[in-house]
Amino acid sequence: MEDIIKIKTPDKYTIFGTLNKTAVKNNKLVIFIHGLTGNQNEHLFFNASRFFPKNGLDVFRFNLYDGRKGTRSLVGCTVRIHAQDLNQVVKRFRNDYHSIFVIGHSLGGPTILQSNTDLVDGIVLLDPTSMPSLLDVVEGTKSSLKFIKSLNAYSFDWGTTCLLGKEMSKEFGNLNLKKLMKTVNKPIKLIFAEKGNAKYGKRFFQYANQPKELTIIKGATHCFDEEGAEDKVFKETLSWLKRF
Repeated sequence: MEDIIKIKTPDKYTIFGTLNKTAVKNNKLVIFIHGLTGNQNEHLFFNASRFFPKNGLDVFRFNLYDGRKGTRSLVGCTVRIHAQDLNQVVKRFRNDYHSIFVIGHSLGGPTILQSNTDLVDGIVLLDPTSMPSLLDVVEGTKSSLKFIKSLNAYSFDWGTTCLLGKEMSKEFGNLNLKKLMKTVNKPIKLIFAEKGNAKYGKRFFQYANQPKELTIIKGATHCFDEEGAEDKVFKETLSWLKRF
């Protein structure tokens, strides 16, 4: 069963998301948070919305920014705003489910870490970024990075030209990973791509509180696009969530 859900934010924006339910009513929900320039229909999230309901968990995936009227635009966002919106999403479902787990990919990781994790029952971070400098984030396209004064934003080319507001750009390079990880007192699973952000994996794991677990998917790149990589992510995640 699939439902389109609209959630209003305190500052009058609308969050659009999709809720996929199990065939038999259950009391566990998984919420997915996408990364920079991402959306709820990337293969990780779309396929997860089929996999997890078949294995006893409802799934909600949503867009942090959207082209529809009344929604946010990336250029006006910050990770702090993302975190606040995630809080609203969790609150929307808190009375409907006994257990709520949040799963963030890439920049979705810092979004979760800066949200109110006391509202959830467990966390999974999929190849999370440690938010290095903006130049490192756009690695490979550094020559395209330009500041556009009239828009108070940076543009960069990831195949399509993206605009990142100056306020969000300031957040890159200033993430206190140790401090944020130490504030999280929920079970946390870290899944890294060997050819993605695995170089940050030991730091994330070192700073995390127990219970915690670290898995590296061999041969995988950042979005787990390789054959079999996504399946391994789902199996590792499901095995972890079943423990709590």
